[in-house]
Amino acid sequence: MTNVGVSNRLKKLSFNGGWFGYNIDFEVDANKIGLNEIDVDQFNNIWIGTRANGLLVFNENNLSKKALIAEVNKGNLPSNNVRSFRIDRSDRIWIGTSIGLTVFNNASGIFDESIYNSEPVVILDDGIPKKLLGDQTINTIEIDGGDNKWFGTETGGVLYTDPSGEITLASFNKDNSPLPSNRIIKIKVDDVTGKVYFSTDKGMVVYKSEVVPYGKHLEEAYAYPNPSLMKDAIVTIAGRKGRNLPRGTNIKIVDVSGNLVFETNVLEGQEFGGGRVRWNKRNLAGQKVASGVYIILLSNEDNTESTTTKIAIIN
Repeated sequence: MTNVGVSNRLKKLSFNGGWFGYNIDFEVDANKIGLNEIDVDQFNNIWIGTRANGLLVFNENNLSKKALIAEVNKGNLPSNNVRSFRIDRSDRIWIGTSIGLTVFNNASGIFDESIYNSEPVVILDDGIPKKLLGDQTINTIEIDGGDNKWFGTETGGVLYTDPSGEITLASFNKDNSPLPSNRIIKIKVDDVTGKVYFSTDKGMVVYKSEVVPYGKHLEEAYAYPNPSLMKDAIVTIAGRKGRNLPRGTNIKIVDVSGNLVFETNVLEGQEFGGGRVRWNKRNLAGQKVASGVYIILLSNEDNTESTTTKIAIIN
């Protein structure tokens, strides 16, 4: 929890109900600290966004603290006005500022380096290298269950990318979607349903995404719709009772004679579905499969867990 107007701006409520305060004033202007978002990475570093002093990071264990600011070798942010940030599964820090996006790739070594720089995501636009989102103001960043990235901007609507940010999956604005405004205030993902909520200055809308988080264990699986009719373009393979497939799960689809029809793995960004897989009913040669019953064999990454299910295809 963050607080302003007090000496110890960072507060912690322990499990036993006790409160602790920490001084997170850096070599920055404490009078303009304007704290906003807060998150914790897997190294127990606490990251705090500010509206005038960049991105702060604090570690409770050794009381280390540092600031990523708009200065070369001290963060190299586009601006000290950090509007939003998120930490992805690879502990990369995605930072949205008032004049662009940048990514810090060394969360684990932030307190070990005297020189530390974030970098923009560079994409090719008609063969020309450009910064992802250019100099747009990025008000909000969200990451879904497949580690795909959602960016909400001040004037340009929403951009949805793969985990690297290099492949655009979709873009939404008031002209091509139900968004009532191109000014996006906040984006939140429901990890259970995959739904994505967009808050704008003129109201809220929801987008039904198919992306869900990875599961921890491979348990009973199923495929749907079952049977899959000619009108059904996609078969989804998922875990039952909301238990999604673990990352690295191997999926083989064979016919009743045991011939391999299709194979894939639940990987980061695979079909951009996170902990479930979408199959287009085509074989390894890209041809539509014939009508019949198909057996789906699933095993986890180290082959210690496995399960099977069936799907009927009716063309």
